[in-house]
Amino acid sequence: MSRGHLPDGWSQSEGLHLDPQTARSERPLTLVLAGAGVAPQVLAPALRGTGFERTRAVFVDYLAGEGPFDVVGMADALAAQLAPRRAGSFLVGHSLGGAVALLVAAHLESSLSGLVVSDTGLNAAGHKDPGLPERLRNDWTAEHRVSFKQSWTARPPDPGIDSALTTYLEAVDPHPLATSVESLRRVSLDEEAPKITAPTAVLHGVHDRRRSLDDARGITQAVPASSLFLFDCGHTPLIERPEEVRAVLNGLGWLPSPFAPSPRPESRGTDVAREP
Repeated sequence: MSRGHLPDGWSQSEGLHLDPQTARSERPLTLVLAGAGVAPQVLAPALRGTGFERTRAVFVDYLAGEGPFDVVGMADALAAQLAPRRAGSFLVGHSLGGAVALLVAAHLESSLSGLVVSDTGLNAAGHKDPGLPERLRNDWTAEHRVSFKQSWTARPPDPGIDSALTTYLEAVDPHPLATSVESLRRVSLDEEAPKITAPTAVLHGVHDRRRSLDDARGITQAVPASSLFLFDCGHTPLIERPEEVRAVLNGLGWLPSPFAPSPRPESRGTDVAREP
């Protein structure tokens, strides 16, 4: 599937297996995991102009390749590749990709340098779309694809982003996608999350129609070194509020960036706020 327009030094993987040279690189590495059915490259604009540009970023297209496609299998495969690394490793995960990132972070413990997750949770008990697996398996019509995509944002995205989202979702095989979504329903990270020692930023759109604010707060209550940042948007702050996300990332203080300022106050204008 198309890698879109990624900056030099950033790439998109076809599946879970990283290029050996990338995995062994002495340059800090960032793995970016989008939500189920979301085109990985559309998350890139929010990460540009941040400390992540000082890393080798790989946008993991986990629905390409040969799998595994379940959350636990994906996390195991990625953690095994990151564990031997000596340089810094970072994870950015959105929605289902956020659950994978949390599980990888729990596996790696102190060897992970930092974690950003958006609009995800420790389990799917409060997920607002329980019928998605059934639709994916038995009734994945064009109408359902449009409805699914529209649930990601509170307002229509930029036309270029919307086109990339549509093209990717139409090309995705619904059966691996269903496997991923079904596996998320079976996973609970309540026991794994306290093992995460990396500094963690939890992003959440207050108008999210798929995940609740309680899901986000559950992560910050379980992960010791975590902070919650709220955005005036839907399920995808990295798409809907890239400038505000960029400001949050540049205020964290733990990214490998010489221009990152000191952590900022809790309030950031009218669109984003930080919870203590």
